[in-house]
Amino acid sequence: MTIKRVLFAMIAMMLLPALAYAQPTPPPVTPAADTAVIAVVHEFTDGNMEDSVLVSVVCNAGTISPSSATLAGGEGVSFVLANIPVSGTPTVCNVTQSPLSDYDAGYVCAPGSGGASTTDPTSCANPTGFPDDLVNTATSCEFGNLLPYDGSTVVDENVGYCAVLSTPTPVDVEVTKIWEEFGAEQADFDPDVNITLRCESGAVIVGGTEGIGGRWSKTVAVSDFDDEDGNYIGEGTADFEVIPNWYPTASDPDDQEYTECTATESGIASSAVEVDNNCDGIEVAVGMGDECTITNTVFFEGIPTLSQYGMAIMVLLMLGVGFVGMRRFV
Repeated sequence: MTIKRVLFAMIAMMLLPALAYAQPTPPPVTPAADTAVIAVVHEFTDGNMEDSVLVSVVCNAGTISPSSATLAGGEGVSFVLANIPVSGTPTVCNVTQSPLSDYDAGYVCAPGSGGASTTDPTSCANPTGFPDDLVNTATSCEFGNLLPYDGSTVVDENVGYCAVLSTPTPVDVEVTKIWEEFGAEQADFDPDVNITLRCESGAVIVGGTEGIGGRWSKTVAVSDFDDEDGNYIGEGTADFEVIPNWYPTASDPDDQEYTECTATESGIASSAVEVDNNCDGIEVAVGMGDECTITNTVFFEGIPTLSQYGMAIMVLLMLGVGFVGMRRFV
């Protein structure tokens, strides 16, 4: 197996298995004499099969052809660099993608390819792939020392390999927690709760944990129920970020599918609390978050009592019933 095939395989392995749709396959690379090649493959991590991105290469020397290409998910292209200086300042090339609404770009270089830069920590500094929450801080694939192929043996500096990964921008899910019939007079009742958001397979909660079946969850404590002035208002929020799954764009909005999440609360150990939760079936999609509310009503039940006037009326009623009974049976 040649070094080119090995590096192609490494790029494929770096794509997250949990999000494995169609694995990208770069085109075969055979550098012509006195040229270098940058092989780029693009993939949507959420399986988007409709959109595409513009991928461009900019070099500080030489002539790149083509200078850009439009790639859908799973497509690849080889950029050929000619007229490379053989001495002086090293030839550096950067691969970037144009912005795509509601998506973030990430870049992964094959280890050691194309003289990949190691001086810039944001340049292909993650050769093992994206972390679990799909957040990658690399700003490009940077190849720091591309050399012309001499026609004998291909070396790392003759070919660079770059995987450009488009990941949905995290959308916000806000859970509002409201306490009804609860104030300073019940200060001994603890309003603090834990809000847990769970999303079905296909969605990723940033900073959360993946569980059985690919479902993600995260728990946030809500303990602030005051306004900006510190006055108790009985309302707090739990904020989450979710990377949604992708579904085909439908001409009829009623046919649109969404990734579903559910929010629940815990930490309440009183039977005096009635819960109204409308957070079952939160819908998120690319570019679309959601919000919901959990309302708790506190009922402080005690032994019913009457005021002095009420007790006097009760006595009179009982006396009246007694007088009636005595007249009937005497």
